[in-house]
Amino acid sequence: MQTPLQFCPRCKKDVAFVAAAGARTCPECGFQYAVSEPPNPGSFPDRPDRAGNPWLQFLTIAGIVVLALLGAGALLLGILFVGCALAFRG
Repeated sequence: MQTPLQFCPRCKKDVAFVAAAGARTCPECGFQYAVSEPPNPGSFPDRPDRAGNPWLQFLTIAGIVVLALLGAGALLLGILFVGCALAFRG
């Protein structure tokens, strides 16, 4: 089986890199790069308790909506109070 050709950034040619001891080397100019293993696909996220819990996500969003509505209500009540105070100051 032939190895696929890859572009070497140092000699600017398409070459078949030689794999040895966790690194790949260009046979033309000697350019080397390390080969690392991909991450484990079964690894867990940083906070698995919150990552996939739809009930907790729903409660968080509902809490934010309730706080926004309370804030808007307080603002409207304040505007109404100031409006009434100005209208009846008389």
